[in-house]
Amino acid sequence: MIKLLFFISLLFVGACRDYSEVSVDNQGASVEWFSGGVDSVKVTPWKVGPKRDQLLSMGARVKFSVPPLKEDDIEKLADKYDVDSWLVTLMVSGVGRKERLASFYIPLFKKSGRSGAVGISSIESGYLDLFYSAASISMRLRDLECPGLEHRYLLEDVSVRDIPQKRQLFILSGMEQYNYLGKVEKLDFQRNVINLGKNIVGEYQLLFSFFNYKEKRVLSNQVIAPQVIVLGSENIQSIKGCENLETPPLNKGGPGSIKDFKFGR
Repeated sequence: MIKLLFFISLLFVGACRDYSEVSVDNQGASVEWFSGGVDSVKVTPWKVGPKRDQLLSMGARVKFSVPPLKEDDIEKLADKYDVDSWLVTLMVSGVGRKERLASFYIPLFKKSGRSGAVGISSIESGYLDLFYSAASISMRLRDLECPGLEHRYLLEDVSVRDIPQKRQLFILSGMEQYNYLGKVEKLDFQRNVINLGKNIVGEYQLLFSFFNYKEKRVLSNQVIAPQVIVLGSENIQSIKGCENLETPPLNKGGPGSIKDFKFGR
């Protein structure tokens, strides 16, 4: 009885999902966005000081979800347009300023460990860590009881603001395709650190597009998620026991070196 109820609940959830609508014709394909984007943002706390009893912020963690697609639609887009992944880009958003900070791809397919058969990936969401430089550059700096780079910020007032959008469409056609020349990395399951600098207050948005990561080729227009990530304010804190301390030099080229981490700006 329990198994039957569980199976019925899975069918109910699947039936109620707001899947994107895919239309294909001789001119190309369109995918209408109905759901997805930024789900939440939370401050990442940082326990510091000689006794680890004082609080600063590493930055903020953003949870997002990709627009859901039915399996047969994924296969259709793969067969006709070589789509194999989503491309997700973080952008700083403000009056007169649109700057891309980092890009990640999320595979739509996965290989079975034993048979090697290719199937549809179950990844539907991910996380981005929007961090201060002091928490981004290396694990060594992150482990210091007295943060380096004069970091003394406590991040506050973070939120997700919905923005009204008209009909949003991904268009897949030859005219929309181009080679992606920037840096792009596979989205990690646990941590994707983006260095936003010494001050990170501002507004940010996510852009989505269809992608072929094997060829590093964008296959559609970019669609902006209908939410804004707001990192509202930061306050300077005084950390007892960390006065007049200097950060030791970085371990050049070794574990936790600056080369191991992603940079936004």
